[in-house]
Amino acid sequence: MVKNPHTGCTAGEVSYKIKKVTIESTGFNMKRVIIGKQAITPANAITMLRIVLIPPFLFLGAYHLPSAIFIFALSAWSDWLDGFVARKWHYESEMGAILDPIADKMTSWSAFWTIYQHLNQKWILTACLIIVARDCLITYPRVLRLIKRETQGALKVSILGKVKTMMLFCSQFLLLFYAYTQINLVYRIGSMLLCFSSLLTLISFGFYRSKKN
Repeated sequence: MVKNPHTGCTAGEVSYKIKKVTIESTGFNMKRVIIGKQAITPANAITMLRIVLIPPFLFLGAYHLPSAIFIFALSAWSDWLDGFVARKWHYESEMGAILDPIADKMTSWSAFWTIYQHLNQKWILTACLIIVARDCLITYPRVLRLIKRETQGALKVSILGKVKTMMLFCSQFLLLFYAYTQINLVYRIGSMLLCFSSLLTLISFGFYRSKKN
C-alpha cells in the first residue's frame, strides 16, 4: 500500500497527532497508539499478553495443570495470531519485531520448566538445554542488534525455523497433556516431536553458523 509522503498514512488511515502520541484508525476500526517511533498495535498487544500469561502459567503448572495447559495452548495459538494480525492489517513495527521472539522463547522455556517438574526425565532436560542454548546463541544477539538499530525490520525467520517452532509447541502441549492424563500414546507422539524439534534446532544452528562464516 502506498503511503502519503506528507502524512505517512496509507489510504483509509486518519492520524490524530497530540505532541508525541499518534492514534491511527484504519477502515476496520482497529487502532494503534504510537509513542515516539514505537507502536502499540493490536498485534503487539497480543504478543505482550503472551508474556503476561507466563507467571500464571508457571504458578498453575505447579498447582493446577489443566488450567496451565489451557493457558499454554492459548499462548501457542496467539503466536500465530499476532503475526497474522500484523501482516493482514500492516501492523508490523520495531516493537513487535523485538517482542515476538522474546515472547516465543519465554513461552517455550517456561513450558520446558513445567514439563520437567512433572516428568523429571533426563532426556527432556537434554532437549531443553539444546534448544535453550540455540536460542541464546542465535536469537538473543539478533534481538540485541535490532534494539541497537544495527539491523532494520523484523527478524527474518526461515521456513525451517517456523517448522521447528510449530513442532516444539505441539510437542510441549502433548507432554503437558500427558503429565495430566498419563496417556502413553500422547507421550510417544510428544516425545517424537520433541526429538525432531531438537534435531531441527541443531540443523538450523548449523545453517546459521555456515552463513556467518
